[in-house]
Amino acid sequence: MTLQATATWREIAQQPALWEEWAAAPGLAAARAWLRAQRAEEAWLCGAGTSAFVGDIAGAALEGRGPPRLRAIPTTDLVSRPHAFLPTRAAVIHFG
Repeated sequence: MTLQATATWREIAQQPALWEEWAAAPGLAAARAWLRAQRAEEAWLCGAGTSAFVGDIAGAALEGRGPPRLRAIPTTDLVSRPHAFLPTRAAVIHFG
């Protein structure tokens, strides 16, 4: 079996098209409008495992396109050390 014949390879290869499709989705514009209406200084993209990975990717892809500032925080980190993350105002989005 070659690397290109694996499911992992196919998953990696389809990622650019998947993210381009996601970025163009109408729901993303609605979510951004809702976040702006909350007047939060930052929004957290929270999840565990693969969902945390999705938050990291989305946060990096949307960085600098705020307001609000987007921050990816794994829920495992948030649960174990909430005092290290809790600002005065934040909207939390959970992936997963």
